[in-house]
Amino acid sequence: AAAAAAATEAEASAQHTEVSTKVAAASSTVQKCKVSLERLRNEQDDAKGGLAEDEREMEGLMGKRAALQAKREGLQRKIRELGSLPSDAFERYRGKALKGLHSLLGKTNEQLGTLGHVNKKALDQYQQFTEQREALEIRRGELDKAYSKIKELMNYLDQKKDEA
Repeated sequence: AAAAAAATEAEASAQHTEVSTKVAAASSTVQKCKVSLERLRNEQDDAKGGLAEDEREMEGLMGKRAALQAKREGLQRKIRELGSLPSDAFERYRGKALKGLHSLLGKTNEQLGTLGHVNKKALDQYQQFTEQREALEIRRGELDKAYSKIKELMNYLDQKKDEA
């Protein structure tokens, strides 16, 4: 019986050692998982903080965009209220200094104040007709050149006919 008890004790001791080893391994794994979980939570908190910062920045940019769109619409409305612009209006003033444009605008507004009684529609039509007149004058020059060439050809052909 003592031998059986010794064998049972040895077996129990071996099982105890095996279980102690498994518990130690499991404790080590649990500790590693806790460290990994803490690291992942920190990364998640950092990501949340970055996302919140990005959201604030996005809201600021959207507000700025809305303000710029409102300003653009206001400026477009003012341009429409001016009426028609000369065809070279944008090219003539492109690249000029803002201060110079403001002073020119002030002078122009003063001059417009003296012409307050003039019909804007008539002014628009005058500008349009002036441009058409210039185009027609160019066309007339082209037609005059063509007419002279045709006359030359007719004289040449008459000459050839007379010679033959």
